[in-house]
Amino acid sequence: MPLPCPGPAPISLLDIQNEFGGDPFFNSYTRIDEYYRGGQYVENNETNSRIPTSGQISFADFFCSSGEIVVFLDGKYENLIVSNVFGTLWSSVRRKKLILGSNAIVYSSNASKYALTASSPSGGPLTIENRGKIIGASGSGGNGGVGGNGGNAIRFNSGNQKITFINTSGGLVAGGGGGGGAGGKGTDVRISSGASGFGINGTVIAYGGSGGSGAGYIGANYTDGTSGTSSNPEFTGQFTNSYGVNLYASLARLGATQVTNSGSMNLNFFTGEFSSAIQISNSGGLNVDWYIANNTSVANLSNSGSMNANLYLPGPNIFATVSNSGTANIDIRGNVTAVNSTRVSNSGAATINRYYETITYSPRVDSYYIRYNLQNGYREEFTIIPSGAGRGGSGGYLGEPGRRGNDGTTSTGFNGGAPGFSIDGINNIIGSNSGTIYGPTK
Repeated sequence: MPLPCPGPAPISLLDIQNEFGGDPFFNSYTRIDEYYRGGQYVENNETNSRIPTSGQISFADFFCSSGEIVVFLDGKYENLIVSNVFGTLWSSVRRKKLILGSNAIVYSSNASKYALTASSPSGGPLTIENRGKIIGASGSGGNGGVGGNGGNAIRFNSGNQKITFINTSGGLVAGGGGGGGAGGKGTDVRISSGASGFGINGTVIAYGGSGGSGAGYIGANYTDGTSGTSSNPEFTGQFTNSYGVNLYASLARLGATQVTNSGSMNLNFFTGEFSSAIQISNSGGLNVDWYIANNTSVANLSNSGSMNANLYLPGPNIFATVSNSGTANIDIRGNVTAVNSTRVSNSGAATINRYYETITYSPRVDSYYIRYNLQNGYREEFTIIPSGAGRGGSGGYLGEPGRRGNDGTTSTGFNGGAPGFSIDGINNIIGSNSGTIYGPTK
């Protein structure tokens, strides 16, 4: 505990050594001038401001001083491990105190990590005083399933002594909100059309809407949580052509999909997120403009015939490959990262150009549109809007579970994710709280 403030109680050299440490074998060679502020034993902080850094020093200078090792943090910290903050002083027998200032934000990078982890030191006792925010990660929204659990805020590990945790009136400790569950499936729409060597064979699957994300941190960015989407349909199927066709297709979300051309085709292809690799294969004559939104799988374009291709890549998270063994002119346009990461394999005759430019493209998510006309004049056009899908549940607020997704016409909605724990290891601390705590403890 701190040395007494001015009063009748005197301070001895042994009191000073007991407070600040020093030679474990106190003897006549121990001197008061070993205890200058900023030296080997005395922290240079406001509490010890009465103690000089050099020159004349007396016992009276040590009234109200403290040998506690104090670390003050007031910034933004990811996956904070308290022992790392104290460095080599962690094993010291002196008392330790971590103060998180009013501007401090401690967060977890993902739901599998703790925002702050503290263990009982092997040396002196540890106190953590929180005046800022300690917040777990956001639970991810369910995509065809249950919502993700929110991330935990604090983990207190067991040790040889309990940790003192003080959450002040301005302090906030919160587990991340659980992600919303996906909605139930609606009624699928089957597509079968074509003539004269051209055909479409596919299905728009009426998946329920995705759940919203819970409140908390996603990487280094905070979110209050989001609402679920109304539906999340997906096209899966094949386009085949051995004749002559002009084809326009706008498909917001795709599963396994193939376009195969051995005839003559002019293709305008607008695609959104992929859940599986998408393949365009040409052994005939192909002119293609392909707009690709950010996706989670791979866009493949292969040519063994004659091809003029324009790939438009608006965002960085696009993974495209081009393989040519025929004759091709290939222009790759858009975001620098996406353009540079597009892999091109050429064993034929190809001209390849890369252009860095801004491409504005975002697919419609509420409909699927296909139009084609054949050389013989036959044409068809249709818009597919699946029905009956359940809306995804909203993400939970801090320390709350995600909402269950609504039922669809053919299946029930999915449950939301659980909230993250505000404190994991509650029995390993001596705590006091005058601030705000959201989320369960264990």
